[in-house]
Amino acid sequence: MIRFTGVTAPEQGKIMVGRGIVVGRRNVERLFDAELRRMLLADVPGYTDERGLPVRYLSVISERLITMAAGGNLDAIKYLMDRIDGRPTQTTENTNTEEVGDTLAAVLKEVAERRRKIIDLTAEERRRPPEENEQ
Repeated sequence: MIRFTGVTAPEQGKIMVGRGIVVGRRNVERLFDAELRRMLLADVPGYTDERGLPVRYLSVISERLITMAAGGNLDAIKYLMDRIDGRPTQTTENTNTEEVGDTLAAVLKEVAERRRKIIDLTAEERRRPPEENEQ
């Protein structure tokens, strides 16, 4: 059962009364993402920077992460590198010894052969007298 500000959604796929949104995994994820973004951009109560401007949660979290990475925390370093450079691509090895080109050529040859048989049968039907076609 999923609850949003006092509104209950008994099943996925049902429309929540008064909200106009269909409850489901994607919508819940969107709502969660939107709430996280809103909270990250909110000001931290009681904190200001050197200019007297309010500090956002996003700034505090980012600064903490960078401080941890600079202190040698390998998890923080890995997370920063994944966020900045992207995760490394996973390599896969093809253990199939058969060449793709050979397989494709064989399939195309089979398709052409079947097409030729269909065309031949259709042409043969057209050459028959009408009374033979009806039987």
